[in-house]
Amino acid sequence: MNLAAVVQEANASIGQDYCAEVCGAKCCMRGYVFFKPEYVNLITQGQPGLVSRTHRGWSQLSNELHGCPSLSEDNSCMIHDEEGRPPCCIYFPLKLVYDEGKPIVIVQRCDAVNAKMIDEYLDKLRDAGAELTIR
Repeated sequence: MNLAAVVQEANASIGQDYCAEVCGAKCCMRGYVFFKPEYVNLITQGQPGLVSRTHRGWSQLSNELHGCPSLSEDNSCMIHDEEGRPPCCIYFPLKLVYDEGKPIVIVQRCDAVNAKMIDEYLDKLRDAGAELTIR
């Protein structure tokens, strides 16, 4: 089983409408998403100074921002359909830390996770032998 595909299916099952309209894109508004440095330019819309810190090779947006610069006024993602969209955006609220058979981190701050919207995908991942960690 391709774990990355299951993680991506979990993200897609939540839907951009839920994130924009129901939860208000909290993950993107509050800097919950960590991303690799190669995606800084795309995520920050060419404003790399908006990155507040880097930790173990991961970058994070400044908490002083009023959300990710790639969010539109209605909380929809302007890079959602972009070719080369960052993995952190494709997989959130799950984070595939390693390749097949390795840990997957579940972001507990996500409203969809707390509403148990992706539980069936978490079961699929467990059945495939993935280690799930809640953070």
